[in-house]
Amino acid sequence: MTKPSPDKPSVASVDDLRRQVEGTREELGQTVAALAAKADIKSRVAQKKTQVTSHMQDRAAQARRQLTGSAHVLGDRLHDEAPQAAWQRVCRTGGRTRLDRDALIAVGAVAFVAILLIQRSRRYR
Repeated sequence: MTKPSPDKPSVASVDDLRRQVEGTREELGQTVAALAAKADIKSRVAQKKTQVTSHMQDRAAQARRQLTGSAHVLGDRLHDEAPQAAWQRVCRTGGRTRLDRDALIAVGAVAFVAILLIQRSRRYR
C-alpha cells in the first residue's frame, strides 16, 4: 500500500474542502441577510406599528363589546324597576355627591385659614 504524498491532495479531500467552502458561503449569506434585516429599521418600525395597531383595535373592539353588554344590562334593569325605585337610586347618588362637596368645602376652608395664618406669621418676623 502506498500512502498519498502530502504534496498531492487526494480527490476526496478536495471535494470535502469544496463542500466546506460551499457550507461556509451559505452560512455567511444567512448571517448577512440577518444583519441586513436588523439594520432595516424602517421596515421593523412599520412591522411593529402594524402589530401594535392590530392589538389596539382588538382591545378596542373587546371594550366596545363589554360596554355594549353593560349598557344593555343597565337598560334592562332600569326598565324593570319601578320609576320610584329609579328615582330613589338617583337621590342616593346625589346624597353622596353632596357629602363629597361638603368635605371639599371643609378642606378648602382649612387650607384658606392655614394660608392666612402663614402670611400673618411672616408679617411679624
